[in-house]
Amino acid sequence: MKRIVFYFILFIPILMHAQPTPPNSPAPIDGGLGILLAAGLAYGVKKVREQNNL
Repeated sequence: MKRIVFYFILFIPILMHAQPTPPNSPAPIDGGLGILLAAGLAYGVKKVREQNNL
């Protein structure tokens, strides 16, 4: 399982290409940042619950 995650993290950025943005335009970071925050929060809640059950 750890190898799959390692290869995913290693090779997926190679396959992705950013779209060019027009000059002087702000980059949209809200969508990915929100998903990342939600995933981090869910992981943190899971870890706290696991720690309290010991």
